[in-house]
Parts: sequence; C-alpha cells; structure tokens
Amino acid sequence: MRRSTSTTTTASVSDPGHPRDATIRPQVRLDGLPLIALPNNPTSLQLPHARARDILAFHQFLFRTMPILFPPASLSFWRDYVCQEAWGIEYVFDAVVALGCMHRATLLLSQQTESDRDHGFDTKVIAVQMYSNALKGVSDSLACTQISMALLLAVLILFAYTEVRPIIED
Repeated sequence: MRRSTSTTTTASVSDPGHPRDATIRPQVRLDGLPLIALPNNPTSLQLPHARARDILAFHQFLFRTMPILFPPASLSFWRDYVCQEAWGIEYVFDAVVALGCMHRATLLLSQQTESDRDHGFDTKVIAVQMYSNALKGVSDSLACTQISMALLLAVLILFAYTEVRPIIED
C-alpha cells in the first residue's frame, strides 16, 4: 500500500493533550526543489487539470515561500487569513499563485538540467501572467467600497515580493 507523504500533521485536534490548532508541515527535500511536480510528457489520461499549476504554486507559497519571507509570529495571518481568503477572492489567489510560481521558477532555473530550466521558464511566464491578472483584479476591486484594507495591503506586499524575485531562494 502506497501512502502520500507530501504533508505531515504534527498535532491532531482530536488527540488529548495536543495544542488546539494542528500544524501542517511539508516533507523536507534537501535539494530545495519544489515538493510536487506535474508529469513530464503526460499521456492523454495523465493530463493534469487546467489549473493544476495554480495549485502547485499555491502549495509552493504555503509550504516553502511563506515561511522564508515572513516571521513565525505572522504566519497565522498569512496562512489563516490571506490563504483562506484566496479561495474566495480571485485577485488574492492570483497574487499568491504569482509569488509561488516565481519562487518555483527561481528554484527550477537554478538547476543543472535543461528540462528543469525549461520548466522554470514556463513557470516564470505563468507567474507573470498571474501577476498581471492580480494587478487587474486589484484595480477593479478598488472601485468597491467594501474592500478589506488588511487584505489589500497583504496583496500589495505579495506584489512587492514578486517583483524582487531574485531574493527568494531556499
């Protein structure tokens, strides 16, 4: 029987004596590469969903990028507020995915194989597209009077990190 090992839970809410909130931690790769990848040259039965790359980038942000960029005391804001809101607000999701993609691209472009570098360039293009989508979404949302200032500032911070991408390395 094969088990998935992409994440582990360090505490369970149902376990007696454990803290109330369970902390999910990714498995560690010593080479610094992304934890999950899409199949190379997939058959028609293996083709991933159209937004599979977005989910990979979201997980890259959640498990790799976020802990590098933000102090531990603020991780709950980013994980519990920003990442949760991203599932309901398109421009927030696009901003998270853009930064996750840019981080993945940086990691892949630093590898030795041509295949990894090709994937890195593809991922960088997707990052720029998502960044552009997020910018348009923020612009459109500014006309709305019920925009959360905390969420808007978080997205602007994500934009700033996306633009200074060479700094983000494992």
